[in-house]
Amino acid sequence: MKGQMDIFEAFPKKVDPPPKWDCMKTCARANIHTDYFPIRQYGKRCLYGLYQDGTTGKDVYEVIENNLVTHYCKYYKMKEQ
Repeated sequence: MKGQMDIFEAFPKKVDPPPKWDCMKTCARANIHTDYFPIRQYGKRCLYGLYQDGTTGKDVYEVIENNLVTHYCKYYKMKEQ
């Protein structure tokens, strides 16, 4: 086994990754599959989850707290330092 286990792997249900699209700043998978939405001037959008699960919606999960819905990518993996 290479590297060290991070907290998201050790406690996947206890600690949420950064919300979408903030996750792209620290995710190791962020630039594997991307496009630009709606146009180039607004920046890249990560499509890693869509390549894994298609448009089923299973690539993300949501947490509702104080009537605020936040979406998280289920494939988030923190970059190695």
